[in-house]
Amino acid sequence: FPVGREGPTVTIGSNLAFLLSKRLAQPYLKEWVEVNHEARACAMLVDEQRLSHATRVSCAVGGACAMAVIFNAPFGGLLYMFEEVTSVAWPLELTFRVFVATMCCSLLSYGLCYLNNSEMEEFVIYAEKPADKEWEWRDIPVFIIVAALLGVITSMHTRAMLGITAWRQRVSATLRRLQPCARMMETVLYAAFCALLSTVVSLSDSCTKKGESGLQYVTFNCDEGEY
Repeated sequence: FPVGREGPTVTIGSNLAFLLSKRLAQPYLKEWVEVNHEARACAMLVDEQRLSHATRVSCAVGGACAMAVIFNAPFGGLLYMFEEVTSVAWPLELTFRVFVATMCCSLLSYGLCYLNNSEMEEFVIYAEKPADKEWEWRDIPVFIIVAALLGVITSMHTRAMLGITAWRQRVSATLRRLQPCARMMETVLYAAFCALLSTVVSLSDSCTKKGESGLQYVTFNCDEGEY
């Protein structure tokens, strides 16, 4: 995930929706099943297939709502999750559910900003002075080449993430006795690694004077008026 607001926001929204749906839907998916007719023995079973479907749908809805709120774009949240889930795993009824959820989340964010006496532009990722860069027809071959290279790199990145996920699952199974402390420590170490990497990259470059683009500069260890 990117070291910014949009990646963690989508992850938090999906995780919260997953946990809430699992907690709320599981009691309604339990039923008594007779396992021995002669002894009249029954057992409480959970319909895991229906529960998995409900949590997957909720996960997609939560991620779309998070993206819609952080960018103030309900349709953008729907399209983003459709791109991530792909049409193969996207149920037909999920489109309407995501649309209603993202619209409600956007209205709720507007209401919270109104109660806090703040503007939506102060909360969402928003460029006050977007760059006006024109392109020419001779740039199209470059766009095609860059798009092809990024497609290959994205495929390699996805395969790498799947490999890392499989490795984490094996390590988690090995450290089963130390859970959940092991996962908490993993999260802390990952956050520390991201912060260390960001700091090292910032320190490796020289300071530059601030421009007049209207963007928000990070001074870090530079002098006043530089970033």
